[in-house]
Amino acid sequence: MVAEYLNFRHAANALGVTQSSVRTRIKVLEERLGIALFERRHRGVRSCHVN
Repeated sequence: MVAEYLNFRHAANALGVTQSSVRTRIKVLEERLGIALFERRHRGVRSCHVN
């Protein structure tokens, strides 16, 4: 959802969870994978990897 909305808050609203939950889960996933999935910006995020 974050990749679709490019915004943690909007993704969290769509999923019915808190923004902090989404941020934490993405951060844990990035740490496990050893890569950044998103570039954080003041007004949202940008995907770091394009298929």
